[in-house]
Amino acid sequence: MKEKNKCLICDNSGQTSIPFLNTTTHTLFTNKKISLCEKCGFGQIRPQINTAHLNDYYENYYRCKENEMHIDFNSSELNKTYQDYRSISQLLLGTQYITPKKKYHFLDLGAGLGLSFISAKQILKNVRLFTMENNTDAKNFYKQELDNITIFENFSEIKVKMDIVLMSHSLEHFDATELNNLLQNIYEILEKDGLLIIEVPHADFRDLSYFKNRTNDTPHLSFFSLESLKKLVEKTNFELCFINTAGNLLNDYFSKSQKIKRNKNIPLKKFKKNLFNIIKKRLKYLGFFEFIRETKTKLKVKNAFYENINFKYGDNRDLIRCILKKK
Repeated sequence: MKEKNKCLICDNSGQTSIPFLNTTTHTLFTNKKISLCEKCGFGQIRPQINTAHLNDYYENYYRCKENEMHIDFNSSELNKTYQDYRSISQLLLGTQYITPKKKYHFLDLGAGLGLSFISAKQILKNVRLFTMENNTDAKNFYKQELDNITIFENFSEIKVKMDIVLMSHSLEHFDATELNNLLQNIYEILEKDGLLIIEVPHADFRDLSYFKNRTNDTPHLSFFSLESLKKLVEKTNFELCFINTAGNLLNDYFSKSQKIKRNKNIPLKKFKKNLFNIIKKRLKYLGFFEFIRETKTKLKVKNAFYENINFKYGDNRDLIRCILKKK
């Protein structure tokens, strides 16, 4: 069904209405549709969900026993030596674009069980941890398991500048009308040259194989194609350092008749130049012998993980990963 509403990402007038797949028993997501932009591939839930009702859903239902996203924070604990493939691959990618520092401020928006904090300590070493959380059980869990974490409930409470902000599978939980303001708030709390790392599901409904074979849309409010996420971030004040698909190849799960086109967002020449500058800065900062020691340590981590699917990029994969820098 055709709609007359404009796409909030690319301003295209023609929208198509498609079914919203809800597998939960919660009434908040019943009788919903997805308004799809056929030009950039961005999808948004319709009708829009009331913010107060949505906050109540995340506070009282999202992690409860009746929901598949349940986490029992009261009986959970963090293994301080655990190596999390996803967050390590995200942070190792991000550190290619950040200026080396003696100490880092790291904020995770949507930290879940807090595995990214373990990865941040493993990779960044001297790092102070921050998160934004309203769930009481989650806040108590972070305070109990992490001795140097600061917890905020909103952006207005943040008075310290961040070096790295991680939004791993969080952005899609925001309504399309909130995206620009959210990214601006993050921009303002970042240090100069600070990074925002984004990862979202690759939900391009224009791909008929994905459209037909997906199993659930709940509780996502925004649905990103590679093209639409790139258009969104290019409208902000951020510098786009990296964007590509990552993870599992969708055609491993769906029909192999889809024609896959390799993504070539970053030319090899530019990548080599960036890598040379990063090595040059790090060598100057650490000195030769310390640089060699650090490189060997990082290679051990990379060798242990390089075969994992989280380190695979390009083609039609199930995630989109993006690195933004504050200019």
